[in-house]
This record gives sequence, C-alpha cells and structure tokens, in this order.
Amino acid sequence: MNRWFALLLLGVTLLALGGCARVRLIPVEEPRWKAVPEEVVESAEVQPKVEKPRPVFEPLTYLDILRRMSDSQRAKEYDIVDKRFARSSGEDDRWRLIFLSLWPDQPFSDQERARQLLAGRGARANDPRRGLALVLEGVLVGDEECARKLAAEKTRAETLHRQLEELKKIETILGEREKLRPTSR
Repeated sequence: MNRWFALLLLGVTLLALGGCARVRLIPVEEPRWKAVPEEVVESAEVQPKVEKPRPVFEPLTYLDILRRMSDSQRAKEYDIVDKRFARSSGEDDRWRLIFLSLWPDQPFSDQERARQLLAGRGARANDPRRGLALVLEGVLVGDEECARKLAAEKTRAETLHRQLEELKKIETILGEREKLRPTSR
C-alpha cells in the first residue's frame, strides 16, 4: 500500500507541476498600450536648453585636417582663425594659429609669430598640451640653429668659391706667362 500511495503522491505532484507549466503556454493577449517609463515622463518636462559645449580641440586631428586642405583653403582658415583670435584670444584658436604659422611654404608662415604664441605655454604645469608646447619650442630652437648653421655654411661656401675663382685666374695668368716666355734651349 505504501508503494501505491507513493506512486499516487508522485502522480499528483507531476500533474500539478505539469498543469502549472501549461498555464504559461496559454496565449494571453498583450495590452495594446504600454506604460510610460518614469525616465520618459521626467524627460518630457520642459528642460532649459543647455548650450552644447564646443568640441574639445584635438591637435593631431586638426593637423590631419590641415594636411588634407589645399593651399587656398589653408589661407582662408588662417584668415578666419586670425580674426577670431583677435576678437577673443582663446586657447584653441591660439593653437590653431601656431600650427598654421608653422605650416611650411605658405605666405602666412611665420615662425616668429608661432614663437610668440607659444611663449610661456611650456612653463604651465597644469596645461594638458604642455608637452606639445615643449616639443614645438624645441623644434623652433633647433630650426633656428639649423638656419644659423646654414647661413654660416653659405658664407663659407661663397668664400671658398671666390677663392677658387681667384686661383683659376692666377693659373690662367701663369699659363699665359709661360707661353710668352721664350724658350732658351
């Protein structure tokens, strides 16, 4: 009898569990509306328009943009940035002017202006672009030193050229004298 009782109890338990499982399988019609989440209700309230902050100036991205520009586009960019910097000397425009002033073979290229714009940027401890300023100042100093050495070499080359020309003249004169001298044999 215990056996029959255990089997009966097991059957009832399985039937009950199976019935609960079937309840989930009965199709229930979903409501056609959905409750609005609290987040949406809060965002639906009138919020004051907040001015979006200007995008962060990325020096390497700006250099890449400059690289892709034509000479005339760079000249326009220089004019725009220069005027904007004259109105309000912001750091981003200062860096743009530095890069444009250092751009080679352009009518607006001016290393002296770039040096003035960079003045003191490397000494600022809390400036995130301090390292870039130090590198650019180092490049400008190295460039100035190379220009000085190049000028010295040019004067040296000119001196050597002049001396060579004088030696050629002396050789020509000596050759002419040798032709004019009678041979005594």
